[in-house]
Amino acid sequence: LAWQLAAEHDLALTTVRPATIYGAFDPNFIPVFRRLASPALTVMPACFTLSFVYAADVAEAIAHALERATAIGRAYNLAGPSETVWDFVRAWRAAGGRASRWMLPIPLPLALRFDTRRAQRDLDFVPRPLADGLRDTFARERASRPIPPP
Repeated sequence: LAWQLAAEHDLALTTVRPATIYGAFDPNFIPVFRRLASPALTVMPACFTLSFVYAADVAEAIAHALERATAIGRAYNLAGPSETVWDFVRAWRAAGGRASRWMLPIPLPLALRFDTRRAQRDLDFVPRPLADGLRDTFARERASRPIPPP
């Protein structure tokens, strides 16, 4: 609909299509994952593949799209490499996040993949590795907590 309206009204349009966004103060994905990973025993999909993208990487790509005339009239997928939920759990732990000691895999064969070559070429989009983005997420959240009085 956006493309149709842009054509009808002679508007310059660029779209970005981010994958699963994560980052500090995220009200969607991070809280859900924390709840899923917090019990002593949890179940996680075994063959479920997603692409994650750090919120700051999305913001930077959008800024580049706004600055560059070559982005007008194009759509950009913003996503990191395809990762399993288990890859995300490993990165979560490596970044200092808490997750269940016991996780049971359930088969759920689904793989979502996104071609990000255009965003890499036109917008200099380089998604950071999950563990790096999660470390930054946790650091930003810790830094925003009020310091308790002595």
